Amino acid sequence: MKEIQFDLLGKHFSVKTDDPDKLERTISDLKKFLRDMSLEYKSLDLDKFLLFCMLKMTDQMITIQDQLAQFNNQIDTIDIDSFLDE
Repeated sequence: MKEIQFDLLGKHFSVKTDDPDKLERTISDLKKFLRDMSLEYKSLDLDKFLLFCMLKMTDQMITIQDQLAQFNNQIDTIDIDSFLDE
């Protein structure tokens, strides 16, 4: 376990993880996302801002899950035997 320390939304956090590289990437991506969202929602109070962030992240996650399901369905319909026969 490695401890990663970082600041987010003006607060300091310390998190232990088995995968520090992944956590650091997650933190970096989250900071970029929050920075981008803050440009779009400048006048919101923190609660509303975080609500919009969670809604947008959840929407993105659902979109990716739907795309993955479609991709998996396409893979399931591929006739592997026809490729092997060639």
